[in-house]
Amino acid sequence: MTTESIFSGLKVVEIASFIAAPAAATMLSDFGADVIKVEPPGMGDPQRLLSSVPPSPAALGNYSWHLANRNKRGMSINLKSEGGTQILRRLVEWADVLITNFPHGTREGLHLGYEEVSSWNPRIIYADITGFGDAGPDAKLPGFDLTAFWSRSGLLASTRDAGVSPRTDGTRCQCRHLAAGDGRVGDGNAGVGGPGRRQAVRTQ
Repeated sequence: MTTESIFSGLKVVEIASFIAAPAAATMLSDFGADVIKVEPPGMGDPQRLLSSVPPSPAALGNYSWHLANRNKRGMSINLKSEGGTQILRRLVEWADVLITNFPHGTREGLHLGYEEVSSWNPRIIYADITGFGDAGPDAKLPGFDLTAFWSRSGLLASTRDAGVSPRTDGTRCQCRHLAAGDGRVGDGNAGVGGPGRRQAVRTQ
């Protein structure tokens, strides 16, 4: 009987923050993938701080961090520096999968756009999530579940009782699972990876 997990040997680089994209990488790590999470110097991923912000309940452990970031190795890299770009390229060349959720414009400025990443590693599986898609007037806007999914779609209004304001607690966690991860593995015959994209709200 084998003890290997289904994704044993899969190499993943995650350059993302908060929940949706990091949660996707965590799911892969739970099933055996080798995930390296890249964070900026200093504070790192702001998700590290969320468990200390109300209305999160007091706890001894940073449970919200472990929710989306367990089972990973970590690196701190300044992607705005020339040296950071060189390290990023080595990571991309090593990896099978890259996961990011930086908005368009920001990601290209950090050398994380699909065209540049795939030129370094044509077999890379590029999995990204955006708030408002790859095209349209809002494509470069940052998006969170509460703004891009719940509020913009109108679903937030349906969670309230008559005569009260929309709720912002509890129901939000469902969106995290909807946006957790999606990646096309590319054309298996050609041996070429490709972008797999998930967006919270489609814009025309």
